[in-house]
Amino acid sequence: AISLVPNFLVFFFGLLISRGATVIIDSSIHAYVGDRVPYEQRGRAAAIVELGWSLAFVIGIPLVGWIMAREGWSSAFLWMGLAGLATGGLTIFFVPEIPPASSSMQQLNTGIKEIFRLIPLMGLLLAMLIVIANQVVSIVFGVWLEQAYNLQLEELGAASSIIGIAGIAGVFTAIGLTDRLGKRRSLFIGLIINSLSCLVLPLFSGHLWSTLAVLFVFYLTFEFNLTSLLPLMSNLSTQARGAFMAATLAMFSLGDSIGALIGPLLFSGGMVRNALAAIVFNFLGLFILQMFVKPVELSQEDSSLLKV
Repeated sequence: AISLVPNFLVFFFGLLISRGATVIIDSSIHAYVGDRVPYEQRGRAAAIVELGWSLAFVIGIPLVGWIMAREGWSSAFLWMGLAGLATGGLTIFFVPEIPPASSSMQQLNTGIKEIFRLIPLMGLLLAMLIVIANQVVSIVFGVWLEQAYNLQLEELGAASSIIGIAGIAGVFTAIGLTDRLGKRRSLFIGLIINSLSCLVLPLFSGHLWSTLAVLFVFYLTFEFNLTSLLPLMSNLSTQARGAFMAATLAMFSLGDSIGALIGPLLFSGGMVRNALAAIVFNFLGLFILQMFVKPVELSQEDSSLLKV
């Protein structure tokens, strides 16, 4: 619709509908993985899904920019729409159907009530805190780099590419480690390392490459944490897994909004208060993880962590 009628109103409602559809797709994918893949192998499966999104960003954004430069801004939406239709067709023909966990309205109501128990609610709070910790740094790091190192727009763009590279590295790390270490242990370690990167980040002011290296670790561990969290969340509510994963994505968005609001208020020409705030939110998440967030069916790897 945006490509056929390229005006602001269609653009606004088109993006609104597209974003709503993306939430449905994301939550359905992770619910499907939760239904089909055993918990012990779910970390790798979730990471492969996330790798698809990361590669789509790294490959798709330059491709969309190239199409817009050659054919106009609205032309890229035509190709994205056709790609979406093709993907829907491939899904119908090649993705095996799984009977829903809640096949009746009574079972669905029981599943929805399961979401409002303590452990699933604490899982949702944990998801929000992890994203807030990332966003209070992400929302200001570009301004901070510009002020600290007098970077120009092109240089800031190049520096920002570290986010995409670190994201892919974080997903590959999750593919190799999340199932091997256990979801809770992986998340515990990731939050600690992410907090340590926040702790040393202000200390490297004046050394650009050292700062970028620390930011690389920060974004790598953030992606690793999210990728390790998703399979854990998929087992906190088994009767309404799709609804719960949608709620998880909603908490990601809420965390983004809260972090985007808090970050600029904390920032006053430096990164110290933002980094400390990220550490506080991470440690709140660690407390909730250790005290409350336990999947319905613990694997042996995760049971050993609980004993610690």
